[in-house]
Amino acid sequence: MLQVNFLPWRIEKQQKRVKRFVLLVLCYLACAVSGLGLAAYSVNTQQHALAETLAAVTEFNLQQVKQLAEIKRYQKELARQVGYQQEILRIKTSVSSLGQVFTYFEKTLTPSIGFKRIDIVGSRLNIEGQGRGYLSVVDFYRQTESMPLVQNVQLGKITASTADADLFIFSISAQRSGGSL
Repeated sequence: MLQVNFLPWRIEKQQKRVKRFVLLVLCYLACAVSGLGLAAYSVNTQQHALAETLAAVTEFNLQQVKQLAEIKRYQKELARQVGYQQEILRIKTSVSSLGQVFTYFEKTLTPSIGFKRIDIVGSRLNIEGQGRGYLSVVDFYRQTESMPLVQNVQLGKITASTADADLFIFSISAQRSGGSL
């Protein structure tokens, strides 16, 4: 029989397989590297986009915080102005009530009664005056007691004047119904 040496052919076939295997490994390696490169590029792009978004959100949040601080400042100013308005309304009401008290006193005063001093302390009204005759002072006290704008009327003292026996000095205190000034 004829002996044929297939060894060179096998070696050549084996070398082709090794080359093909190396080529496949290099292709797989190139694909893996390019895949990792694309993944890294994608992650880097997303990271950059997220960093820009974060910067935009942070800037927006800073603007919102500034607006909230401004709103709080406006609220404080508004509350202060509302307080002033309430105080002005209270004073107007009190002054109106006080004006009504003085109008009532003006109507009830007789020539025999005169005021020396009127003190207003909070909602308390203190009157010092003089009257011709004891009965005119008592009559003025009763008229003050029946006034709808004052309550808790108290006659402090009635003393006769040392200079004129017909002249009596008195003091009356009362609580105003309209509140304090």
